[in-house]
Amino acid sequence: MNNRITPIFNVLTTAWLGALAAQLFHEACHGIAAVLVGAEWQAFNLFAVLWDWPGASNEIGALIIEGSPALLNILTGFLAVGLFGRTMKQKRAMPALFWMYFAGYSLFIGFGYLFVDPLFYQPGGEQLGDWRKVIDALGGSWAVRIPILLVGASGVLWGFFWLARSTLRFAADATDKAERVRVSLPLMLVPYFAINILFTILAFWHPLGGQGMFIVAFQYWFGYVGFFWAFFLAAYWLDVNSPLPDPVALPDQPQPVWWIATGFVFLLTVAVLLPTIWFVQVS
Repeated sequence: MNNRITPIFNVLTTAWLGALAAQLFHEACHGIAAVLVGAEWQAFNLFAVLWDWPGASNEIGALIIEGSPALLNILTGFLAVGLFGRTMKQKRAMPALFWMYFAGYSLFIGFGYLFVDPLFYQPGGEQLGDWRKVIDALGGSWAVRIPILLVGASGVLWGFFWLARSTLRFAADATDKAERVRVSLPLMLVPYFAINILFTILAFWHPLGGQGMFIVAFQYWFGYVGFFWAFFLAAYWLDVNSPLPDPVALPDQPQPVWWIATGFVFLLTVAVLLPTIWFVQVS
């Protein structure tokens, strides 16, 4: 394989794996939370979970099911931030790349719900889930929505700068503008477009049809736009006056273990989760 293509392929496999792990973790948390509060987990799809109460509904339980996944994404995102730093110190480039992408996608999906749902909440309208359900249960006033929105916006903005600084850890000299562009382009901009296009295509099989396709497209192109802006921060806008300590070079040799793992997970996702796993028969 061409020496220019191999590093990009290495990056794309870890980026895809990180994005998919964050997506699956979010949806699985909905289902697991449903089981824990006594609801029935009926179906598991790449983009959605179906659950219902076998008997009387539980309002507190419903809020846990809808609200906890975003918070768990934030928690695991910060854990991944720590693991990224640890693997960088160990000079383990591929695990570091995975944790960087998993952290970015986890933080953006978690804080993104806290940022976007207060903006799109419609008092008296149908709430599609997650934090719009929580906001509705709390009364739906701006006194409730603004603090949640500010927490979400702060977390998303922090993610922009963390991703940009993390990207520069792979530059031999972060003060060299040409080197910054060379590293940040394949690490941030290429995965942003490649993964967004792939998930937009997969969304054609969303169980909610056209509405689901729009939700996925909005989530990936807007919700993960931090990868887009992190490229410009890393390549041009951050003020870096001295080389960052202990830079780690991007691997330029094929990484077959990561390639095979990503291919296997992708095939499993398309073959099993995209068509939907049904745990119970729903009439």
